[in-house]
Amino acid sequence: MSQRVAWATAALVDGIPDQLVPSERYRLRRRLTDVSRSVETIRRWMSRRADGTSRYRVGERDITALLGRPDVVATGISAAADYGIGLGAGASADAYVTNDARDRLIRDHFLIASGQGNLTLRVVDEGWHLVTMRPGEYRQITPRLIVAVDLAEDTDVRTRNAGRELISDALQSWGRVNDAERYAPR
Repeated sequence: MSQRVAWATAALVDGIPDQLVPSERYRLRRRLTDVSRSVETIRRWMSRRADGTSRYRVGERDITALLGRPDVVATGISAAADYGIGLGAGASADAYVTNDARDRLIRDHFLIASGQGNLTLRVVDEGWHLVTMRPGEYRQITPRLIVAVDLAEDTDVRTRNAGRELISDALQSWGRVNDAERYAPR
């Protein structure tokens, strides 16, 4: 899937406006209905959701301020609690930003590039993360499928399993809503 369609899929599953034309939405609904709802299929579909990913070292006290910015949308471990996943973010953060927002964050928060950093920034220059975001408890968050895939690709086994479970839950809840719409009396 293209980046736009990957984000639209996540929006569709969560009932967020998806920016699709009716023919695209129809095809996407068919794909979601026909798919065996495999976690690996969804991960593959979402593989182009970001243009790139960078890791940085940031002070623990800066994480809350950074995630609260209007040009930052939390995902993965930073949005897990908003979806009822019992994972603690600790001193780590994960978010989507544009290239310009990333550059501002580097400047404003003195981010230091580090392969083992505690901040993961995923760049989406088309701004799909801003179009599909939803309000979280203290920050803006990405749709469930995006959070789930980001978790499912983590190196920690517990985090990866939580992501896989969230993918399954999102697809099952979408399937129930979709079935209810399909079979509703007219």
